[in-house]
This record gives sequence, C-alpha cells and structure tokens, in this order.
Amino acid sequence: MRVSKEGEYIYGWQPIWEALNHRPETIDILFVAEDLSSSKKKRLLSLAKEKGVRIKFRPTSYFDSLVKKAGHKIIHQGVVGLLKQYKEAHLEDILAQKPTLLLALDHIQDPQNLGNIIRTATAFGVEGIIMPKDRAARVTPTVIKASAGTALRMPIVQVANLAQTLEMLKENGLWVVGTMARGEIPVWEVPHDLPLVIVVGHEHKGLSRLIKEKCDFLVTIPMQKDIDSLNVASATAICLYEIWRKKVKNA
Repeated sequence: MRVSKEGEYIYGWQPIWEALNHRPETIDILFVAEDLSSSKKKRLLSLAKEKGVRIKFRPTSYFDSLVKKAGHKIIHQGVVGLLKQYKEAHLEDILAQKPTLLLALDHIQDPQNLGNIIRTATAFGVEGIIMPKDRAARVTPTVIKASAGTALRMPIVQVANLAQTLEMLKENGLWVVGTMARGEIPVWEVPHDLPLVIVVGHEHKGLSRLIKEKCDFLVTIPMQKDIDSLNVASATAICLYEIWRKKVKNA
C-alpha cells in the first residue's frame, strides 16, 4: 500500500510535525511561508534540519495556490510537505512483532472517518490497521490531516480479501471481534487478555455477512434506546478505549 502518490502534499503543523518525528523519510521537501514567525516555526525548522529534510521558503501566495489546486478546503498554516512515494506496510512484519491489538476496517469510505479512526487507533494501542484495497478510502493527504499526522506512523496494510485475511489472523492466534450497532455482548465483556483484531464496518451497512461469519465475538456499545447508532469513528473510539483501558488496568 502506498500512503501517497509522489507529488502529493500534506498540510498544517500537526501532520508535518508527526511526519518529521515518526516518518521523516516520507517528506521530500518542507515548504515554509517566508513571513511565518513563531517559536513553533523555529522548532519545526530545527527538527526538519535534524532529520535531513530539505527546506524551502515561499511567499504566502504559493501556499494559497496549492490549496486552490487541491480543490477542497485545506488550512495550510504556512507549512506544506511534499511527499515521496514509499512502500507499503506488510502484514507479515506486523505479525512478526506478536501484536496484541489490531484493527480491521470493512470498507470505510469517508476520508474524515478514516483519519479520525487512525488517530484513535494510535492513541489506544493499536499495532496495525488492515483494510481492503477496493471500495474503501485510501490514505491521502486529507486522511493524513484528519489523523493529525498519525497515519504516517501507524502501520497500514491493504489486502485483496479481508475475509481471507481475518481467517489467516485467526490461524496466527488472534481472536476476531466484530462490532455491531445492536444486540450481541457489551464491548466491556471482550476478554482483554487475548490478542485481538477489532473489526468495524461500513459507515451505513456495517459489517458484511461474510465478515460477521469470520468473527469469534460480536460486540456492541449499549446505549439509550432512543439513539439508533453512533458515527463509525465515534463507535470505534469507544470500543478501542474500553479494550485499551482493560489491558492497561490489568497489565
């Protein structure tokens, strides 16, 4: 999986700070506004020099032009990183680390949702994210921005067949936990001492039938009866936090 095409950009302080700290090899050139003046700018420039990233200064009009070409609203904050192309994360490498918590996405299509999910996953101990190659959002500069740059440090693997991949993960000792809007067992009853793969479904359709059949547990977030369901990013955050909390508490 390629996180970006060569020649794409990431925008804003936090995504670029994350990239410089965790994946500096992904940035070809850091563009900084000539009239930008702050202590944050000094720290950013110092970090970029430390990581060996090229720096170029440009007038504010240059950044405004980039944003206009992007075709959607972006807040650049006077800093833009030109991305290199780099190789995908490999599932075999993730499994070699004996992970205890992975996240699988069953055709998440909204870039903002994907970015928010990646950020949450990073915060709550997820060691890798698995998602399909087809009919799903890919990691773009918009997703990187929504993830506050954490997409550049999270190992993300794209697979041709998610159901087959889940079966393979089970063969490697992981237990598959599917999330549902209604019914099944509460998320707090998930055994925290097992290596887990949490699976979240499509924004509107939820988990597909085939993916449900691959799950060892199907869990839900109990809520007030007059609330139908949560946004997938919010529901993912709650589930991951509850599992992470139990793991930390019982460590």
